[in-house]
Amino acid sequence: MRLAAKKADGKVIGGLNADLELGWMKINVVILDEDARKQGLGTELLETAERFAVDAGARGIWLETFDWQALEFYKNRGYRQFARIENYVSSYGITFLKHDTQRTS
Repeated sequence: MRLAAKKADGKVIGGLNADLELGWMKINVVILDEDARKQGLGTELLETAERFAVDAGARGIWLETFDWQALEFYKNRGYRQFARIENYVSSYGITFLKHDTQRTS
């Protein structure tokens, strides 16, 4: 899955890249230009990927994020930590998170 966030003029300001295999969606990257953050675009990208995963019958979604990235962003959207490696890169850890994809309707 490849999603792009664009400005009205068509300029790409971010996106999401994910793969679906073996019943799970793996989000590889979510990125937004600095000035495009905190406007709901990241949430919109994530929710679009989540809907796709549900429609595809995925059992869940997982991703990894470094300490300097968006750990709280994902936790605030219902992602739960299932593993962590301390000092993965220098003194920074990497956290692995997952989200269940159960249809509620």
